[in-house]
Amino acid sequence: MESITEEGFRLKMVMEEFRVFPDVFTYYSALIDGLCKECRLDDANLFFSEMCDRGLVPNGVTFITLINGQCKSGRVDLASEIYQQMVTKALKADLVLYNTLVNGFCKGGYFRESRKLVGEMTKRGLRPDKFMYTTLLDAQNPPNRQVSVRPISSPGPSCSSHPSLQSSPNCRCCRRHKSYTKEAVELSAKLLEINPECYTAWNYRKLAVQHSLFESNLDPDAVNSILNDELRVVENALRQNFKSYGAWYHRKWVLNKGHSSIENELRLLDKLQNVDPRNFHAWNYRRFVAALLNRSDEDELNHTQDLIDKNISNYSAWHNRSVLVSNLMKKKVQAFSQKDEVLIREYELVRDAVFYR
Repeated sequence: MESITEEGFRLKMVMEEFRVFPDVFTYYSALIDGLCKECRLDDANLFFSEMCDRGLVPNGVTFITLINGQCKSGRVDLASEIYQQMVTKALKADLVLYNTLVNGFCKGGYFRESRKLVGEMTKRGLRPDKFMYTTLLDAQNPPNRQVSVRPISSPGPSCSSHPSLQSSPNCRCCRRHKSYTKEAVELSAKLLEINPECYTAWNYRKLAVQHSLFESNLDPDAVNSILNDELRVVENALRQNFKSYGAWYHRKWVLNKGHSSIENELRLLDKLQNVDPRNFHAWNYRRFVAALLNRSDEDELNHTQDLIDKNISNYSAWHNRSVLVSNLMKKKVQAFSQKDEVLIREYELVRDAVFYR
């Protein structure tokens, strides 16, 4: 059975017999696309040359189709040549084309060339998207890549002896070897600024942080610098989406290392809760921070009541109040030891909020 492409060639011959010559839009691009999908790239290249010899100017779709076919087949050098022809003809390259080229270059091992393309597209006013950053990050960390580790004669600390090195990729207790170059770590940060929900990037950064902590030999200044940089990455991600599960969990993970200033967290929470007082992610994180700071439930209850006074519809604040009041009742703190009295007082508070505000 003939393929659709072969039928297309027969149609082309019939058209030419009647002196009807195909143009770029109705025929050449479609046939080149069919040839590329059938992996007949040599035929596609010849057909492309024939089109140019006839004085027809390929459009952007034709170039993208041909470049995509070359990249998928690993012919990166040829794809680059076709791209240069496209630039020479002053055709505008879009983000789809650059994603295709960067992906092809990365798979072919031409990482430096792919970075040059990113710089070139940036100069043309195009901004890399999350797919491009993911491609670049994956290229830095191929599945079977091995990195050098310490010799057995000086194995370095183990996970059990240093809690802050748990899951360290270079620890003798762990054998997950990845690339944690400065460029790869920066790429993951840029990706998370665009898409904070990329859990693979967050997990990669956890491993990268562990690697950096290991290399720092737990020098206090180096450790603080590493973790503070990580907190800044999370903060940038939260500016993009302050309801990102991955960002909040990663921030908790950094703070649990025990080397970061916790007081700054309350200031960050105040800013975020001014933007959205009902952000339950921020409220959950506040309870986590309050526990680290050993803030009393009474102080947190006063803070919560202040926010309720500002906005009676702040259901997240009401929920937080219920959690705090329950804790105070369980601890039998003064003024919260009598359950009936507490419940009556809370009922009256809700009643007054509903009917008198």
